[in-house]
Formats: sequence, structure tokens, C-alpha cells
Amino acid sequence: MSSTPYLRSLVITTPKDRKNSLRKELAKLPAWVETDILSFPTPCVSYRGDTDSSACAQENLFLNHQKCAARLLSEDCNFGLILESDVVFNQRKVAAWLQQAVMWARHNQKQFDMLFIGCYPKKILKNDIRNTKFVTACQASHAHAVIYSEQFCRTLVEMKYPGGHFDVYLRSKGTVRQYMMRTNIASQNDLKHRMESRYGYLQTKWRSYLSL
Repeated sequence: MSSTPYLRSLVITTPKDRKNSLRKELAKLPAWVETDILSFPTPCVSYRGDTDSSACAQENLFLNHQKCAARLLSEDCNFGLILESDVVFNQRKVAAWLQQAVMWARHNQKQFDMLFIGCYPKKILKNDIRNTKFVTACQASHAHAVIYSEQFCRTLVEMKYPGGHFDVYLRSKGTVRQYMMRTNIASQNDLKHRMESRYGYLQTKWRSYLSL
């Protein structure tokens, strides 16, 4: 297995999303992250862009995650990074932390479903045998920056829309094998989610010291 880092990344956008700030954020990614910005049309008549939380927008977001999972499968990816259009990278050492994520995902590619690189943890599972200095098992949500395994991609493309926001579904689905980076390197491009992500970061750092 090659030691050279490589990560396939797909970005979910719609024609009404703000892309100027998005491109600035993607420029922070290392060169070994191969990224495509995908623009999906939306059926929502009054869609307001990436801040829309209507029922139509929520269902459309779930379907777009499904399409990205199908794309990763069509490219024979063992895992891949899915980003939403409002992602913000908030750590200076993005490349170093992403490299740790890729190394962990390679080593555990049959034992995880989702690896969040930015999220708000509902619960930290400190006794998981796959926990490391950089990664911990968790129950989490916020799919704005998450690595999907091949197995989870196969599950997702066959899934029927469960209703509600994708994040709420993730938070309630205890059977999904979720992990997260111990340091959040991504948040969302609005004040509420930045504050929430920052709180999650501090909480996770503290729990990390207790679990190592």
C-alpha cells in the first residue's frame, strides 16, 4: 500500500449556493486532495441557498449525499471526503490533520462508516479499540465535512429518505459506526454553527485528555 497521501473529495453545491468563499476554503486543502465541485439542481421553488432549512431543502440535501456516495462507488474509492458548500476550514494545520485522517481510514477501511473531520459530538466513546491519539469513536452529526467508507456508501445509496434533516438522522442512528477527528478542522459558514463547532472542539479536546 502506498504511503503517499491521497483523498478523493466531492463538494455538494446547488446553483444558488455562494461559491466565492467556498473556493477560498478549498484552496486550503493540500494538493493530494482531488476535489470536484458538483452542482446539483434543486426542485425547491423558493430555495434560498445553503442556509435553507425547509423540508424540500432537507430532502434534497439527503439525495445529494446519496449521489455523492454513488459517485465514490463508481470511481472504486475505498473511502472519500464529502463536503457541503458552507464548509469552513478552521485549523492552520489542515494538511497534517487530513493526513492523519487518511492514514486512519486506510487502516480501518472495513471497520468504520463515517469519519467526521468537523462535527458536534453528542457522545464520545472512549473504549473503542480503534481509537487513537487523533481519532475517537463517537455519536455525532453535522455532515458538512465527513469521510464515507465504501460500505457506508453502499448503505446510503440504497436508503430511502428517512424524513427530516440529514444531521438529525445521523444523530439518532446508533448502528452507524461513527468516528471523528479529536480536533475539528472544519465548521460551517455561519456564526451559529461556528460557535457550536468551537464548543464541540473544546469539549472533545477535554474528553480526549480523559480517554487517552
